[in-house]
Amino acid sequence: MKNEKGFTLIELMIVVAIIGLLAAIAIPRFIQTTSDAKIKTCTANIANINSQWETKNVQSGSYGTLAALTGDTVYFPEGAPTCPLGTAYADADADSRVDVHSH
Repeated sequence: MKNEKGFTLIELMIVVAIIGLLAAIAIPRFIQTTSDAKIKTCTANIANINSQWETKNVQSGSYGTLAALTGDTVYFPEGAPTCPLGTAYADADADSRVDVHSH
C-alpha cells in the first residue's frame, strides 16, 4: 500500500480552498468592471446622440424630436443606440439634448 499514487484529502482541500479564494477575489472585480464598461458605453451613446442632434440642427435648421432623430437612418444607419443597462434615453427638459441619467 505504500506505493499507491494520488493526492491526499488534505492536498485536495488546500487546492479547493485556493481556487475558492481566487474566485472570491476575481468575481467581484469582473462584475464591477462589466458594470463600469456598461456605464461608459451609455455615456458614449449619449454623447453620440447629442452630437448627431446638433448635426441635424445645422443641416436642417431644426432639432426635431428625439424619436425622429433616432429613427433617422441618415444619422444612425445601424439603428438607434440603446442603453446597455436598459434605461431609455430621453430629452427630459425639452432642451434638445439627451440628459445624462443615472443607473
